[in-house]
Amino acid sequence: MKKSILFWAIVFFYGISFSAFSQDSIAYEMTFYFEDAIGNKDTIEIGGSPYTEGEAYFSAFGEINLIEEPFDSVFEVRVGSASPYFTGNELFYLGKKRILEYTNGNNGTPASQGGRIDNFAFFANCENPPLTVRWSSREFRQDPALSALMGAGIVNSYAPATVEEWDNAGILPGLGGACIGATDSVSFSPFPNSSGVDYLFESYGFYPIEGSANLQDTIPVYYLYFERTGFPPCGMVTDVESPLTASELTVYPNPAQNRLFLNGSNARGDLRIYSIGGALVASYASIGKEGVDVGKLPPGVYLLQSLETDGTISSGKFVKQ
Repeated sequence: MKKSILFWAIVFFYGISFSAFSQDSIAYEMTFYFEDAIGNKDTIEIGGSPYTEGEAYFSAFGEINLIEEPFDSVFEVRVGSASPYFTGNELFYLGKKRILEYTNGNNGTPASQGGRIDNFAFFANCENPPLTVRWSSREFRQDPALSALMGAGIVNSYAPATVEEWDNAGILPGLGGACIGATDSVSFSPFPNSSGVDYLFESYGFYPIEGSANLQDTIPVYYLYFERTGFPPCGMVTDVESPLTASELTVYPNPAQNRLFLNGSNARGDLRIYSIGGALVASYASIGKEGVDVGKLPPGVYLLQSLETDGTISSGKFVKQ
């Protein structure tokens, strides 16, 4: 009898342990599609769960550690955690799928209520650049586990100018990124330098490549950041599937050709205009009755952010014809 009780206790314990790390314990999932200049393709899946922490990985999540397997000699992308590149630790995991911590420890606090979400790093061997990354911004915005994290963005270097203010990183050639919630793709090319290899701060890794005798081949790293705040201008992205009238901040005419005017008595200064991909294209210290000149902007959809006189921030969008 005691042995039977012990047996079922063990089964119950391991049953709970397995179910805690099973596929249905993943709070969110998102797919990223990669393609090089000649049409080679690869796919990566990322996700978050309250049942994992740090560098641990679980086969029940579908994670397979390929860190010791050589990369394809022409084109291959893998995903890991970005945390080793913040701390300088050795990378622990590389694979086709990565599930990282979604809550603050294991206390069940959702990210939208002050919890945390870990960040990802994509490792790409791309012999035929540029590397194009695609995803579904609509899926990102409509997922309740992600909708509060509109500060998410992907960049091509951990250089501080890229991570902290990548939209103004034009002072360093080759740096850039995109808002995950505002656009559906971004293309990256190698940074221009004499060697043709990107050696910018923490933006590369050394891993074996199939058929190569050089065990220190260089592979660029692209970072996917999830933030509740910061990472401007991603935090002010609105739903681009909604009608093209501003939310809170309204402008006219919309569509516009040459001049753009702001409605509302408070919206008078510090207006910024961003491309749909998140790049800052114009800024104004003050806006009077004459509005702002948008005649030189290429046709397309643009995002607006305005610091109002009462200290609040309003956002919206308009179409440039």
